[in-house]
Amino acid sequence: MPDNQARTGAAMRHFRPPLIALLLLLGLMLACGQDPGAQGAIAEVRATLRPTFTPTSPTPTDTPIPPTDTPLPPTDTPPPTDTPVPTDTPPPTDTPLPTDTPVPPTATAGPTRKPAATPVPPTATPNPFLLRDNFDGSLGGAWKPFLNYWRLADWNWFWDGGAGVNGGGALGHNCCANGGQAEDALMMYLGEGAESWKDYRVEVDILVPTEKGQWQGLWFRGQFEERSKKEAAQWVTGYYVMLGRNRVVKLLQLQTAEDCRERACQNPQNQYAFNNPYILREEKIEGIELTRGAWHRLAVEVRGNSIKIWVDGVFAFEHVDNEHPFLEGTVGFKTFESEPVYYDNIVVTPLK
Repeated sequence: MPDNQARTGAAMRHFRPPLIALLLLLGLMLACGQDPGAQGAIAEVRATLRPTFTPTSPTPTDTPIPPTDTPLPPTDTPPPTDTPVPTDTPPPTDTPLPTDTPVPPTATAGPTRKPAATPVPPTATPNPFLLRDNFDGSLGGAWKPFLNYWRLADWNWFWDGGAGVNGGGALGHNCCANGGQAEDALMMYLGEGAESWKDYRVEVDILVPTEKGQWQGLWFRGQFEERSKKEAAQWVTGYYVMLGRNRVVKLLQLQTAEDCRERACQNPQNQYAFNNPYILREEKIEGIELTRGAWHRLAVEVRGNSIKIWVDGVFAFEHVDNEHPFLEGTVGFKTFESEPVYYDNIVVTPLK
């Protein structure tokens, strides 16, 4: 009994709430009766009560008190919010899967170099000459002698491999070789397109080795057509420039139906004939010396209807043909009673 009183006293000293104290006081009174130790504990409990406190017996209620050890639901949980209704979303389209693209191999890093320059094909250098021939080696196939006349023969023209200016080749003509009588002779250049040449300068070296040479020179702005023997001496047009003795320079024109003189106008057989020109101009040039056995340079320029002539670099004269000028044509060599005469280094240059 003393142990219970001791525990009861300790409990009373620690628990002060009025309701608990009342319950303990009533229990002790019922359990201990008039025990002096219990009454002492009751007196300590009363001392903790308010002076106005009146002990009463609790009135039992019909509602049972729920057990205090049942956990209450947490109060800090927010109430659920209204979940938005999803809108009609278009179904996703099928995205094509990427195909496997081959990855090119990466080049191994190395020293940086400049790309190699693309080689440029060489451009052809335009030929500044319409014709250039030094007759070394042989006589080219584009050269053709005029032969439509009874006195002419192809053997009167010849190539000489050592008669040229510097000991090279040269083209020669002998009017009277092998008993021939080819007083007039014409060698024509008939290369492709040559008869369409218009404005140009033609130059050639000429050698007259003996006193028998009479006239030798150039044919220019010339045209040629093949004709039958019945049309003897035909068909040729163009100009001649001839060098003669005593420093004489002569310019001649072949006669046509539109541009003729005297009997040639009355006789068509004398028109377009290689051996029937008429003289446009003839002059003695004091500044030149046409010596035998020496080379001389003859040059002619034709531009439009103008004709200019030089001998050994000395200007001879200019003639302007205002009647019926020949405005295009090829070149060649013209001789008269020469035995022999040589030609070398012909050059034809277009004029701009």
